[in-house]
Amino acid sequence: MKTIKFILLLLFLNSCNAVSVAQNKNGFDLNSALIPVHQIFGGGPPKDGIPAIDQPEFLVAEQADYLQDDSAVLGINYHGISKAYPI
Repeated sequence: MKTIKFILLLLFLNSCNAVSVAQNKNGFDLNSALIPVHQIFGGGPPKDGIPAIDQPEFLVAEQADYLQDDSAVLGINYHGISKAYPI
């Protein structure tokens, strides 16, 4: 009986540790994750590891000489201002 209680205690402590790890995994709170946390792996820079582009520089289409006629872009037209973002 003591062995069963000990095993249950270990399982409980292990599950508590998994929740703790989930809360701190790469800076993200995964407590409400829809998939098991042990199946989530890192795959790039950490949270906030890519700096924000606060003041982007835009070119007119003729100056974008690095793009080809068949280059994929995301086109946006917002309030009459059109922009294309290379993919």
